[in-house]
Amino acid sequence: NAIKLLGVMFMLIEDDCEEVIESAESACVHVAALLSPDKQRSLLFPTLNSFAGSEEEEIRISAANTLGRLASIVSVEVTKVEILPTLLSLADDDEFRVRQVAAPALCEILKVLDDENKLALVLPSLSKLSKDAVWAVRASCAKQVVHIVKAVSRDRMLEVASDMFEPLANDVSFNVRTAALEQLGPLIFELSAVEVPVIFVDYFTSMAESATSNSTLQQTCAYNLPGVVLSLTSARWPELRQAFQLLAGSLNWRVRRTLGCSLHEIAKIIGREHTERDILPTVEKLLEDTDDVKIGVIEHLSDILAIIGSPSRLSLMRLLSTFNSDEHEKIGNWRIRYAMAEQMLPTSRLLSGTATAEFIIPVLMSYLD
Repeated sequence: NAIKLLGVMFMLIEDDCEEVIESAESACVHVAALLSPDKQRSLLFPTLNSFAGSEEEEIRISAANTLGRLASIVSVEVTKVEILPTLLSLADDDEFRVRQVAAPALCEILKVLDDENKLALVLPSLSKLSKDAVWAVRASCAKQVVHIVKAVSRDRMLEVASDMFEPLANDVSFNVRTAALEQLGPLIFELSAVEVPVIFVDYFTSMAESATSNSTLQQTCAYNLPGVVLSLTSARWPELRQAFQLLAGSLNWRVRRTLGCSLHEIAKIIGREHTERDILPTVEKLLEDTDDVKIGVIEHLSDILAIIGSPSRLSLMRLLSTFNSDEHEKIGNWRIRYAMAEQMLPTSRLLSGTATAEFIIPVLMSYLD
């Protein structure tokens, strides 16, 4: 039955509909897992290798996609003998769309090959693709940078990361540069086992400066900031302070919202001194922002209060008490009030009885009305 299904999948891979082709590629991998190693070699790979040599570009693309996925199913030996040579050939294909899909496929087999084969065969091919004349191929490589670095040994991580990332981050194509920089946060996180070069931190800060040219990059920077702070530790927070301040002052409310939702995590990492100096002013600023922005801060208010000292807590509570003032329209919609109510109990545990009576009780009484 599995053999019959495989035949059906091969026919569907040659279909004209893209959705059918994608489903057939995925199903082919699942069916292959049901075959014995001998059947895989006698039935599966001869057909896929013929697809890889097809005159039709779409068929060769499907061959690359399917072969990459099969690396996690078949044995390492089969990957080396049957899959790797074909994918290396497809990585040199005349059509750029074939080379474009060969890059992620090669990254899939990086996960299973030994270091010798990675360094001797796969990495040189990926390096060549990252310098391809067509920007779409280079962008495809840029999206795989983290997977490539994860696949090499620790002593080679920094070398491979620098060799692959920096040229792509400085590419002449805007799309390639963007694709590379979008991977920078996860890349720094993967490199946390080694000393992350200052140049990588500078690239990360440049993402926070990109509001006018690429707001998506700025939002990606805000999303990845907690992970980058964790990777670099509190000792290197001063290197990230500029990026943080740029994000906090972004004109894009989505960037400010993303940052606001993670302030408590950053505070936990960098500690009291840096939090009171750098995070607290931003907390106060974002509490004056739109409801979509400030709700992320309010939902984690007690976590922030737990980091800072008593004087700073009281200062922040005085600001929050104005949310309940009839003279200020800061109380927001019901979601803001609900978030505030949720924070009252954990916040009261961090305050003295006097401070609780002064700041918490009036808010609770107003909500009961």
